[in-house]
Amino acid sequence: MVFPSILSIIVAFIAAMAIGFFWYSETGFGKEWMRLSGLTKADTEKDVGTSMMFGSIATLLTVIFLGVLMRMVGVTTLGGALTVGIIVALMCYVPVQLHQKAWEMRPKKLLWINGANQVITILVMSAILFWMS
Repeated sequence: MVFPSILSIIVAFIAAMAIGFFWYSETGFGKEWMRLSGLTKADTEKDVGTSMMFGSIATLLTVIFLGVLMRMVGVTTLGGALTVGIIVALMCYVPVQLHQKAWEMRPKKLLWINGANQVITILVMSAILFWMS
């Protein structure tokens, strides 16, 4: 079976969302992220339901993709899972951040905040998917 278990998808999804909530909170990098993005707290609270919906869909698709990919390549160790995770993060997510830096003139520090979040989140999801497989 190529599809990961529903339970592993749910746990990895919850972990990813928890990382994001902390990362972009005022305790994490939220204040600096808002400043660099040109957003106010009021801006981030507008239409939060739509933002959460799109963010949740993106996270769910990423979890499923990682789980399927790990099974397709035959990951059998945690090191293998983390290798798949780092490849996906560096080859799929970081380039998007680089394009945003290049063409949208986003600050370099914003690239690091968003990129590091994505790399860490994908590595955590990969580890959870491996441990629960």
